[in-house]
Amino acid sequence: LASLLADAHERGMRHGDITPSNVVFSADGRPMFADFGLALITGEQPNDDNGFHDPAVAAGTTPPPSADVFGLAAVGYAALTGVPPRPADATGRVPSVVELGPWVPAALASAVEAGMSTDPASRPGAERLASTVLRACSAGPVRLSGPRKTAAPAPGSEQAPRRRLPRPLAIGCVVVGALVLAALGGVGWAHVS
Repeated sequence: LASLLADAHERGMRHGDITPSNVVFSADGRPMFADFGLALITGEQPNDDNGFHDPAVAAGTTPPPSADVFGLAAVGYAALTGVPPRPADATGRVPSVVELGPWVPAALASAVEAGMSTDPASRPGAERLASTVLRACSAGPVRLSGPRKTAAPAPGSEQAPRRRLPRPLAIGCVVVGALVLAALGGVGWAHVS
């Protein structure tokens, strides 16, 4: 998705409202953006009670490319930690990714936090964010399928319990996989109304 943003930014386009609800997947698991630029066209001011929009952008102004990077990093933050990136206390401090998700690789946490920097000038561009994420973790497919039905164990047989990833890590892996696939060029443009 970061690579997709980089391409859009090169063409002078902005999304303007990157939130978890505006990241969708095709039937084969390719990540895409929904409502690309719709908030900018309609002039709608997105509601941001959860911290997905760049706090450095004043209401009523056109967000710069760094605001899209902030939004995508904030979506990654929520996917990796299981909580939205809204300030946790009166100081406006947002807990680090590693504080909330000690299982997250340090390089990935660092990339997400750099994208959410309060100083827009110190954020990476979308292309740099994509390459940093790709270096931080290996690429893998995003499989979107429901729970698998398994046969009940035969009476008297012992079946080892299935180990599951913690929910924030599982969701984070999906988003990271989407970011990596995007960096590899495996995404397309989409507009979902």
